[in-house]
Amino acid sequence: MRILTQILKEFGLPLVVALTWAWFRASSAQDNWWASFISNLAGSFFFASWICAQFMRIKRQHEMDDRLSNIGEQLAQSGTTMKALTTKVTQILEQVKNAPALQPLMEDVSELIETANTQIVLANNAVAEARNTVPFGWQSDWALPQRLVPNPKIYEMGSPTPPLPLIDEQSKK
Repeated sequence: MRILTQILKEFGLPLVVALTWAWFRASSAQDNWWASFISNLAGSFFFASWICAQFMRIKRQHEMDDRLSNIGEQLAQSGTTMKALTTKVTQILEQVKNAPALQPLMEDVSELIETANTQIVLANNAVAEARNTVPFGWQSDWALPQRLVPNPKIYEMGSPTPPLPLIDEQSKK
């Protein structure tokens, strides 16, 4: 049901626009009304869907940027709180040196603070990486796999070019 609702939400307006445009264009057709209606509907639906998808993509991208900014601000506040907590625990550790019974407890608290600091740093790095990632795979792997061992002969001037893989396969047959 959730998928159907999303499809209706994303394609409802383009369908209405396409139907309106197709009806308008087909009403002036003299000979074959259905052929004109279908051909106009297909093109206008595609175009209207594409336009709406671009608006939705940009809207979602801005929402994601806002969410990442909010997460970054909350992480910065957590980092500030952890620094203050670390300072207080260090002060307590100085005072607890004379009370050996509390030392294991304070060491555990110190380890927990260190773990929390590490998690905050990792979360900050993840947010920074998410902000710097280009959307929709604009940065991707090579279309063809790279050679495992580079062939220096391809860079020499005047040397014959190595055979193409397809030609090489055909000559083997």
